[in-house]
Amino acid sequence: MLGGAFVLGDEQRVPLRLTVTRGVLGMELYEPIELGPFDVTRLSLTLPNLKFPLDLSGGVPQFRHRRGDLEHVTLCTDWPRLARFFERRVGDVIGPLRRPLSVFARPQGVGVGLVAENAALAFDLLWVPDERHARFVVSEARGVGLAGAALGFALRALDGVFAGLAERQGRVISIPDAGAVLGRVLLPAVGARAPSARRVRFGMLSTTAQELRLELDASFGPALLSPAGTRALELAQLVRAADDALACGAADEARSGYLSALERAPRHPELVRLVADIDLQVPDRAEAALGMVVESMPATSAGTTGAELLWRLGDFAGARQAVLESVQQESYAPLAALIWCRLAERDPSAIERRTALDRAVALSPGLELPRVRRFEGRLERGDSGVLWPTPSTWRR
Repeated sequence: MLGGAFVLGDEQRVPLRLTVTRGVLGMELYEPIELGPFDVTRLSLTLPNLKFPLDLSGGVPQFRHRRGDLEHVTLCTDWPRLARFFERRVGDVIGPLRRPLSVFARPQGVGVGLVAENAALAFDLLWVPDERHARFVVSEARGVGLAGAALGFALRALDGVFAGLAERQGRVISIPDAGAVLGRVLLPAVGARAPSARRVRFGMLSTTAQELRLELDASFGPALLSPAGTRALELAQLVRAADDALACGAADEARSGYLSALERAPRHPELVRLVADIDLQVPDRAEAALGMVVESMPATSAGTTGAELLWRLGDFAGARQAVLESVQQESYAPLAALIWCRLAERDPSAIERRTALDRAVALSPGLELPRVRRFEGRLERGDSGVLWPTPSTWRR
C-alpha cells in the first residue's frame, strides 16, 4: 500500500551493512533514506537460525536472500515537509487555499489546518496505534464558513491525503501491519527479502517544535493509549457507518446514524454538535437543534455551532460568548480569525464588529479577509488616513 505514493529517492537503494549483536547476525541502515514525507533514520533486522562460525566476506549480498526479523524502525519528519506532503494530496475540499496548509503538534497527535477565502477547517489526528498497525483517529473537527459539518470536510480531505497509503473506516485511518509494509518497500530495493514484522510494535508519537518521530521496536510493549484517544476510538466504533455517510455527502443518512448513536450514548456532546451542524443547513430546524444542544451542554460551549444557532434565534449576547469561548480554545489562528470575522458579519453592535475585526487581524495578520473587512468598516465610518491593506503593509 505504501509503495504507490511513498517513493524511494533517485538512487533506488537501501544502504545496509551487516551487524552482529549478542551473537546474532543482522543488518542495519548505515545512513538515512527518504521515504515519502519521512526519513527512515534507523532500521535493523536479525537473521535467525544461522550457525557460527560464518564467512562474512561476501557482505550483505551473501545474506540478502534470507528472511530476517524486523527489530527496529525509526521514522522522522519536520512539520513543513509533512505539511507540503498533505497539501499536495488534500484536494480542493474547502476551496483554493489562501495560505499554505498547516500541520502542527497537538497533545497525543498532530493538528491540521486549512484556510480558504471565506472558510477554514481544522482537525486533530490522535495517534492510537494497535500493536504493529499504524492508526490515527480524527478528533475535534471544527470550521467556519463550511456548508455542512466540519467532520465531513475533514474526512474527505484525509481521503485525498491517504489515498493509496492507508485505509479509512469512519473516522479511523490505519495502515495494517505497517512494519511489514515498510520492509516490503525498503528491502527489495537491494534485492533483499522483506523481513517478518510479527514482533515489532509501535511506540507513542514523539513531537517537538521542529519534528515528528515514530518508532517500531521488537522490545516495545502494547502502547498505552491516552484517555482522549480511547474515548475517540470508542466513539468512532459507535458511528462508523454515519461517518462514512457524512464523508460521502449523505447528510440525512448520517444524521439518522448519529441520532441512533445518541440512543446508546445519550447527550454525547460531539454527537449533538454533529446533528446540529447538519440541521444548520435547514433553516427551520434551528430552534429544535438549539434545544438538543442545551440538553447536553451550555449553548455557549458548543463553539461555532452554538454561535450560529444563537444568532439565528436572536441571542447576540450568547453568540458573542460562544465565539469568545471558541477562539480561546482554538490552536489554528486563521480559523480563530475567521470566527471573529463571522461575528463581525452577524453582530448588530458597531462596537462589537470593530472589536471583532481588530482581534481577527491581530490573530492572523497575514490573512487577507480580516484586513479587507476592517478596511471597509473604517471607510464606512469615514476614518481619515486609512490606507488600502496591500500585502507590503502586512505584518507577517
